[in-house]
Amino acid sequence: MVLQLADGLYGPIVIHGPSTSNYDVDLGPVFITDWFHETAFQIWEKKTRYGGFPVRQNADPQNGLTNGTNTYPCKGSDDSACLGTGHRSETIFEKGKKYRIRIIDAAVDGWMKFSIDGHKLIVIAADFVPIIPYETESVILTSGQRYDVIVEANQDSGNYWMRAIYQTACNELYMENDDIKGIIRYKDSPNTLDPTTGQWASITDSCGDESYANLVPYVHKTVGGTNDQHNLDVGWFYETDLVYHWALNTKALTIDWGKPTNLLIYKNESVLSTDYNIYEIPSDAHWTYWVIQDLGLVDAYHPFHLYGHDFYILAQGLGLYSSIIPLNRNNPPRRDTATMSGDGYLVIAFENDNPGSWLMHCHIAWHASQSLALQFVEKPKEISKLVEPVALEFQKTCQNWDIYYNRSQYQQDDSGI
Repeated sequence: MVLQLADGLYGPIVIHGPSTSNYDVDLGPVFITDWFHETAFQIWEKKTRYGGFPVRQNADPQNGLTNGTNTYPCKGSDDSACLGTGHRSETIFEKGKKYRIRIIDAAVDGWMKFSIDGHKLIVIAADFVPIIPYETESVILTSGQRYDVIVEANQDSGNYWMRAIYQTACNELYMENDDIKGIIRYKDSPNTLDPTTGQWASITDSCGDESYANLVPYVHKTVGGTNDQHNLDVGWFYETDLVYHWALNTKALTIDWGKPTNLLIYKNESVLSTDYNIYEIPSDAHWTYWVIQDLGLVDAYHPFHLYGHDFYILAQGLGLYSSIIPLNRNNPPRRDTATMSGDGYLVIAFENDNPGSWLMHCHIAWHASQSLALQFVEKPKEISKLVEPVALEFQKTCQNWDIYYNRSQYQQDDSGI
């Protein structure tokens, strides 16, 4: 269940590859995230599943974290949510050196801007895709997005705030303690003092992604033409028992954990008639284009994430997409998570070259749990060949799961992703 990331179930995988700019020290991942004083399952049960419409301030976080820690202003000894004042994360800089930071947004919901007071960021990668470096004072991220940046320790020796600034412009979000900070300390600076530095004046509250004009892939690729273009409309509906669902391509996705899509395909069982929200890519289509369009009439922004591919972003904007809107096929941005604007559209493309059943879902955990997802089934005949060597073990695992699940007191109550 994707909601488990709200309770801290996440971690990095660092893959070292070519860099488009030089640096001296790799500081590794820096996680930025929201934090709740109730568990995700308490919030899901009380506010999201049975509490009506889920977007408008029904599940606001109390705090935010940088690399798993932050302070929280205690309201008094009788406050059950107050377990202490906490502490800030700290990072040491040595003057003159360049540091690579791998920023990862692991939030349940929302958008944040990452910055370091007084220090410019050189952005070198977006979602693991190397890009032509550009300089900025901050980068905006949403859940699932990653940016690699290089920061040069070229300021006066001292202590500086590293900030993750929660953006309230998106989906009417609110954070109780909007003070998500870590500390950058120069090697010879006092290690007991909090910084007194100020935020970059250029940072304003906004919603969306980094400008696509800046996200130019270092390895140039051109998107081919296609006759296979489809609309994937985003909407929502209530069931008769007032359980809320998002819908993508007019359907809501629900996965049976005991019957994985790839196993159904291997056993030649139908997947198109299930609740898995399957879209089978035509075998003769080399390129496929997808127009993700907000028709939910709620002006909600959604970060869409695709497994199995880096997709190419051909267009993005407000309002209804039409065929007269130009598509950028000449080395467009490539990444695996991008924002569809509220009351807007996102046009993506990818090649039909990776056999598998690939999930595409909104990376806001509440929305993913409320079924805002579909699966692309790509080259199903080749999927069967890939499953064949592990088919017996695959089926045994599912059988063991069914035995465990049938005896469990905990039953699935969300989309299953």
